[in-house]
Amino acid sequence: MIVLGVDRTSQSYAFGQVAGTALLAAVGIALLWFLTRRWRKGPHAEGPDELAAAERVRAQRRRVAVLATVAILVLAVTRAVFQYSSVEEDTPAAGSTVRYAVEPPRTVRGYTVTGDEDGVLFAADEGGDVFDDEGTGYGRYWLLKHDGIPAGVLRASVKYDWSPELTEERRWDPPEQSLRNWFDQEDARDIHWFDPGPLGGALVCGHLDVGKGGVVSTCGWLDAYTDGYLGLADVLDLDTVADITRDLRAATEKPL
Repeated sequence: MIVLGVDRTSQSYAFGQVAGTALLAAVGIALLWFLTRRWRKGPHAEGPDELAAAERVRAQRRRVAVLATVAILVLAVTRAVFQYSSVEEDTPAAGSTVRYAVEPPRTVRGYTVTGDEDGVLFAADEGGDVFDDEGTGYGRYWLLKHDGIPAGVLRASVKYDWSPELTEERRWDPPEQSLRNWFDQEDARDIHWFDPGPLGGALVCGHLDVGKGGVVSTCGWLDAYTDGYLGLADVLDLDTVADITRDLRAATEKPL
């Protein structure tokens, strides 16, 4: 099933929730005053003797409407503060310690996962560890083999958040935007968003044209702590690749 993944720890998600709460409160208040407009006018006074009594009724009903409006506002503000504070608590702070390690299983969904001992993937430090462009984490590369034949590549990394600037940027930018930028840079096609699974964040898959007529299916995931990409040359169905990616990610990310 193709869905849009949402990172519930991002600031943009928090503001979206707060904006939604404010909109609902505004709609509720508008409906309250619209539907009670006749009721608030009170009884019609037939003569001077009834005028004072009718005015007292109208004043009481206006007070009820005002109190109801205040109650709606208080509930909305309380809910908004709770939503925003929950995201603040879940958002990793600058200098925070690593919460996950990445180490894939030896086998997954019929594939054998091996390290990049032959250095056939990318220039890497000893042991297959490489620092990302911002110097804020480490990534590792693995080969996926089917019957001894290389069929795919896995890259997974953990974010250390050493950079306060990067941490602040990631708090405001949703993971969807980072993944979308990467897929755009790689000229990917057939891009679809999938359910990221219980680990959350965002998951997107698409096809990359490589070599002379070659096609690779690739999926990328990203959340507040980890990111990764899986490329497979022997499976073109994106639903299947997304399933494999979810299983591989679940087995690769290990909480510390």
